[in-house]
Order: sequence, then C-alpha cells, then structure tokens
Amino acid sequence: MKKLAIVLLLLFAVASFAQAAELRDIEDSWAKGAIEELVADDVISGYPDGTFKPEKQVSRAEFAKILSLALDWKQEGEANYSDLNSHWAKNYIATAGAHEVITGYPDGTFKPDRSISRAEILTMITRAVKLAEKAEATDIWLPSFIDVNSKHWAFKNVEAANQLGILPSYIGTELKPGEFVTRAETAYLVNSLRKLQIMEGVVAAVDTQDSTINFRPNSGETRLLYVSTQTVIIRNQVSAAIGDLQEGDKLYVAANSIGDPLIIKAFGKVTQADVASRISDATSGLLTKQDISNAMKGNWSAISNNMRGEVYNRLVDSGMTATEAESLVSQDWGGLKGAAQERLAQALADYLNVTPQMVTALFQRDWKELESYAQTELTEQLLSRLVQ
Repeated sequence: MKKLAIVLLLLFAVASFAQAAELRDIEDSWAKGAIEELVADDVISGYPDGTFKPEKQVSRAEFAKILSLALDWKQEGEANYSDLNSHWAKNYIATAGAHEVITGYPDGTFKPDRSISRAEILTMITRAVKLAEKAEATDIWLPSFIDVNSKHWAFKNVEAANQLGILPSYIGTELKPGEFVTRAETAYLVNSLRKLQIMEGVVAAVDTQDSTINFRPNSGETRLLYVSTQTVIIRNQVSAAIGDLQEGDKLYVAANSIGDPLIIKAFGKVTQADVASRISDATSGLLTKQDISNAMKGNWSAISNNMRGEVYNRLVDSGMTATEAESLVSQDWGGLKGAAQERLAQALADYLNVTPQMVTALFQRDWKELESYAQTELTEQLLSRLVQ
C-alpha cells in the first residue's frame, strides 16, 4: 500500500508539472515561474485548450478560489448573496468571507464576475495576512507611489503590501491602482505571498543595542529576530521603534522566506509613547511626539513654542480668558483664582466626562489621587481634545 501511495503521488506530481509544461502561452511570460509553481500545487490551472491566458483579467470569484487554495483554507462560512445562487465559486467566496478578506456590496450582491483592480487585490492580500487595519495611523507609512497618496482608500494596504516585497519589480513609481490585475500578476502576487513566514507569539526580551527581539512563538522554540532599519514596527496601532516594545507584548510578525522581519505588529499595555504617537498623528504632526511626551511629564519648558502657541490659541477660541489660557499652558495652576480654578475644572470635567476632582488632581500633579492607568488615559483625553 505504501508503494502504491508513493507511485500515485509521483504520478500526480508528474501530471501537475506536465500540465504547467503544456501551457503553450506562458513561455515568454515574466511570471512563468510563479505560474508553474501554482499550477504544480493545484492552486491555479490553465484552460482546456492548453493556454493560461496570462494577460486575462481576474474576477472576484476566481481570486476567492485562488487565495483559498493558496493558503490552504478549509471551506467554511456562508455566502448569502442574491447573485450567487448555484455559482461555481460560492464555497470559495464563503471561505474568503469567513476570513474577512472579501465582502459583498450594500445592495446584497457579490458581483462574482467583476474584475479586480490592483488596489483591491493588494487590500485583500493584506487582509489575508492580518495586516489591514483601519485604526493604524497614517504616519506609519510614507507614499511609495505618486498615484497613491495618504488620502487614497487603499493607501495603508498598498504600502503594507509593498513593504512585504510581493509586488512585481516592473512596477515603479506608479502603481496604477485602478488598473485591473491580470492572471500573470495574480499568480506572481499570490506565489510571493505563500513564501512569506507568518509568526505569532510574545516578546521574551528586547536588545536595542543589537536590534534583536527574543521571540517566543505560540508553538515551537524561542528564536531571535533581527530587526533592520527597513523593518516596520507597529505597536498598539501606531508607529514604533524596537525600544518601544515591552516584555510580554503579543507579536504578529510577517517575515520574508529566510525569516527576516518585514512588518512587526505588537499589542501590549498602553504607554506614554503610544499616547504621544496617537495625539501627534491626530494633529497631522503639528505637535511632535516629543512635545506630547514633555507635556505629559510636566516638562513644559522643553515644549516647542509652536505647540504652546497653538494650544493657547485653541483654548482662547474655546471660550477661556487670556489669563486662564496662559495659566494653563504655562502650568501655573496656582496663578488662577479659586473661582477661575473651579470654573475651568468643571468645564474640562464636563468636556472630558470625568469628575472635577480628577481634573484638579491632574493639574496639581497629585498623582496619588489617580491610579497609574488613569494618569495615561486622562492625559491622553485632555491633550487630544485640547488640540482638536
């Protein structure tokens, strides 16, 4: 029986390679290698006439099947769309939907035969490997393509895909996000995706001098991750450096074929660095992370005049008197008279939905009145609302 199984396996492999070899229109295709690998693994196939049609567009249904097979997803979920009924790809569409990669339209349809654009396929691919996240700040990425700026709906997904190194080399400074992808492009993207290493685990230790992370995966032995200057690190959905990672942080790592981290997503206890990054991004960089960090530490003398001036103007615009605004920005809480203190504390408390006592304790820096988490959370709320 073992010999029979081996023979059948060999015959199956030979048949798969033979099918790839018989595709008579891929000899000169730039994606020939990727096509042959996917055909050999039964992820994609040619047509009955012996062609592959590498320049033909790919439909939503076709991509759902290709991605499901490439990632070896078990069929699951339901595809209750009005235009599927007994569609040949219904189960694959349901599976891709269960993995939150692809969705239908507001009118209850799926449009299975609609072609996919480059922006759409890159979004689906980053969703497939859990790298698409709406909450992530845009300052994590700098535009790589002149036709996909930070305002584009697929900007973060396009940049994440580019960071993974899965795009064809012939794509230069222009992505042409609305252009429909071909079967050759799809084969190349999906085959490149399959070669990535996806790892999940926790941080055991961090060495900032050697730029290494002692990584303990959810299964298997602890390993060392070498973080290069090109590695993108995201902690609690904001841009971070290796020094921001904390022992015990949960990690999601997308690495290349040899295990070098390309994107690291970390989740852990909220730190002041996280808060500073969020507020800085909310102000489009007007307030730097260092400015925010200094404000949170009460080191107002080190804050840039740009920040103090902007906060002062916004406080006055919100209805405070010049004296109140100046006292607040300069942290001269004692310079305000009792009535003004109470009025300002009450106004801020109503605005932030906290008690006046907590606001007073914050400005008097009486941290004993506040728990450690409240320090960070209240400061985040206060600063973010003041500069909005």
